[in-house]
Amino acid sequence: CDWSSDVCSSDLIRAGCVLIPVDRQTMSALIASLPANVIAGFRLALFLPVTRERFRIGAAEYALLAAFNVLVWIAGSRVRAGADALFVPEAALAMLAYIPVVLVFCLAVARLIRVPEAFAGLAVMIASTDLLFEIAGTLMYLVLDDD
Repeated sequence: CDWSSDVCSSDLIRAGCVLIPVDRQTMSALIASLPANVIAGFRLALFLPVTRERFRIGAAEYALLAAFNVLVWIAGSRVRAGADALFVPEAALAMLAYIPVVLVFCLAVARLIRVPEAFAGLAVMIASTDLLFEIAGTLMYLVLDDD
């Protein structure tokens, strides 16, 4: 226990919290996974050849993609709504509902094909395409918008 702080690591363990130290190399690899996954996702969404090895697959990689996608969705909504638009927290909650829906879908597919290890790969592959689809959807909206 670090007596200079108000919280002891033993308190966190008792509370069900687990702290995992992350070294710089691990963090660098995780950050590098984002552009690698987005590029692979572009290829997948455009029906270009892409192999599993192009993706960086894991729970942390999916979490990073999901967080990035939330920012992308908010940015896309802002562009479509215009400069005078207000941020509506309830709409953000609707965006976040997409995440568990995708995870349940990936879990169902992995169980259906009887390959449990496919769960994380499917989740990363689906999430990696979001940036391209958000860009395409926003451009279509801007081009077709009558206002």
